[in-house]
Amino acid sequence: MHLKLLFPLVVPFIFLTSCQKNGHMSNDEINSIDTFLTQETDLGETKYGPVYPIHIIAYSNTIPQIAQFNEQYSYFSNHPLVGQVTKDRDDIVIVTNFLELIHEMIYDKGHRELITAEALSKILAYRNLSVGDQIGIPRIDKDGKRVLAGYFVEKVFDLYDEMPAFGLFSKDREFPPLLLFRGTDLSNTEAGRASFYADLDLDGPGYHIYMNARDDIKTWLEKVQAIHQKAQIMGYSLGASFVEYTAILEKDLLSDTYTSYAFNPPGVNDDLLKIWEDIPRIDRPNYTGYINKGDAVSNVGTLFGTIKELSLDHPMGPLEAHLTFMLAQNICYITDINPNFDMVVDD
Repeated sequence: MHLKLLFPLVVPFIFLTSCQKNGHMSNDEINSIDTFLTQETDLGETKYGPVYPIHIIAYSNTIPQIAQFNEQYSYFSNHPLVGQVTKDRDDIVIVTNFLELIHEMIYDKGHRELITAEALSKILAYRNLSVGDQIGIPRIDKDGKRVLAGYFVEKVFDLYDEMPAFGLFSKDREFPPLLLFRGTDLSNTEAGRASFYADLDLDGPGYHIYMNARDDIKTWLEKVQAIHQKAQIMGYSLGASFVEYTAILEKDLLSDTYTSYAFNPPGVNDDLLKIWEDIPRIDRPNYTGYINKGDAVSNVGTLFGTIKELSLDHPMGPLEAHLTFMLAQNICYITDINPNFDMVVDD
C-alpha cells in the first residue's frame, strides 16, 4: 500500500491522540478540526459513487432515551463509551441496559438489526469483557418475534499485545455465535499502542496482526460451526478490517443466514481484493460494509462486496464522520454504494 494512501487514516488519529491528552473536547473544537481537515486536505472527498437508480432508506430516532444515551456516552462526551476503551465493569452494565432499551423500544426489524450491530461493534467491543460475562442481545427469532437473546462471553482472544476480540455464544443455541473485533484503541496502554501501529501497516490496517492470529480465529470459527452453527462477525474501524480479512479468507465459516458487519472499514489491498474477486458470487459470504459519508478512513485501500453509506441531515467532517454512532442520531439515511465506481480523478 502506497504511503500516501495511509494519509487519510493517520491524520485524524494524530489529532485525536493529541486531543485526548487535553481531555474532553467541545463541539466547537471538533468542528474547528474538521473544518481544517476538510479545507486544507482532500480528506472529505467521497471516493465511491452510489448505485443507480439511487434508493435511500431513512431511519428516524424518536426515542428520547436513545438520544440521551448518545449525548451522555458519545466519543466526545464526558463519559465516552463509543469507540473508546474503558476498564470500569459498570460500563458493561450501561451497555447491556442500552441493548435492552433497543429490544424494548425499536420495532422495525431493519432498524433494530442495524443499531444493534453498530452498538455491538462501536460500544460493546470496547468494554473490558471477561469469559462468562452475560449479555442480552436484541434478536428476531424463527417465528419473527422480537427477543432479547441471552449470550455469554465464551472466549477472549489476544490478537497481539493484549489487543482483544470476543467470542460470544447464544445460551439457547438458536442464534449464531458472535465474534466481535475491537477497533483502534487510543488509550496509553500496550494494547492501545499496538492497535495504533497496526493502523499503519503498509499491507492494510492490522493485516499482519490478523495473519499472525488467523489460526486462532479459524480454530474458534471451526469449533463453533461443529458444536453450534456458523458465526456472525462484526467490527468497527480497525476491527472492520479484521472482519474484511475474515470474510475473504474464512468465508466458508461465516453464517449464511445472519449478516456479518464492518462499520467504517478501510478498504483492502490488491492481493486480498483479487482473492475476493475470484470467489464465485454464489459462494461469497453474507457480508455488508457500512461507510459513513465524509469518513476518510474508508478511502484507504479498496472496498468490496455489499457496501452501504450512512449519512445524516448535515455534512460531516472526517472526525465526526468516523466517530459518530449513526443509528442513534435523529435521522440516518442509508444508500447503496458501488465499490467499483471511483469518483476521484487521480491527476
